[in-house]
Amino acid sequence: MLLSRRGKGGPMDLYQIIKRDHQKAKRLFERLGEAIGEGGKARDRLFAELKHELEIHTELEEKYFYPALRDHDEAESLIEEALEEHGDVKEALATLDRADRDDPSWAEQIADLDQDVEHHVEEEENEIFPLARRLLDERRTAEIARSFEQAKAAAQKTGD
Repeated sequence: MLLSRRGKGGPMDLYQIIKRDHQKAKRLFERLGEAIGEGGKARDRLFAELKHELEIHTELEEKYFYPALRDHDEAESLIEEALEEHGDVKEALATLDRADRDDPSWAEQIADLDQDVEHHVEEEENEIFPLARRLLDERRTAEIARSFEQAKAAAQKTGD
C-alpha cells in the first residue's frame, strides 16, 4: 500500500489521512459487533486490532495534530475536550481488555465505546477540521501529514 496519498501533485491531505483512520475504526467496530455473538478467536482478534488502531490513532493525533492547534487560543477548548475524550477511549480499551469477553456486559461496553468514538469523530470532522483548515497553512498540514504517515507506518510494522 502506498503511504502517500497525493492528489494531482499536491501535498498529502492530513484530513483524509485522519478520516481514513476513522473509517477503519468504524468498520472494525461493525465487524466486532458481528463477531461478538460468535465469541472466540475472531472476536478476540478483531478487538485486538481495534484496540491497536485506536491507540495508534490517538497517540499520533496527540503528538502531531493537536499540538499544532493548541498554539491557537480559539482551538484550545476543542482540543482540551478532544484530549479528554481520547483519555476516556484509552481507559475504556484497557478496561475491556481486562474484562471477561463472554460476559454480556462486555458487548454493551463495546457498544458504548463505539458511540463515544463516533461522537468524537463527528466533533473532530465537523468542528476541529474546519477550524484547523483556517488556522494551519498548507505547509504545516503537509508536515503533520508526513509525520503522521511515517509514525503510523512504523507503528504498524511493530504491531504486526
